[in-house]
Amino acid sequence: FFTIAISTFNRKEILEISLEKIFDSIKNIEDKIEVLVVDDCSKDETKSLLDKYKKNHPTIFNYIISEKS
Repeated sequence: FFTIAISTFNRKEILEISLEKIFDSIKNIEDKIEVLVVDDCSKDETKSLLDKYKKNHPTIFNYIISEKS
C-alpha cells in the first residue's frame, strides 16, 4: 500500500489534469493506493474539484485544506 501525495495552491486546472492521469494509471491497482491532496488555502475552485474526486473515488481519495497559508 502506498500514498500519492500532492500539494497545491490555486492550481485547479493543473491539478485536474494531474488527477486524471493518476487515476487513469492506477485503474488496476486501486486497492493498493491512496491519493491525498493537501490544499494551501486556494482561492480558486480547487475545493469543488476535490469534492468531485472525493465523491467519485471515496475509498481511495482524500484531501486536507489548510486553515492558514
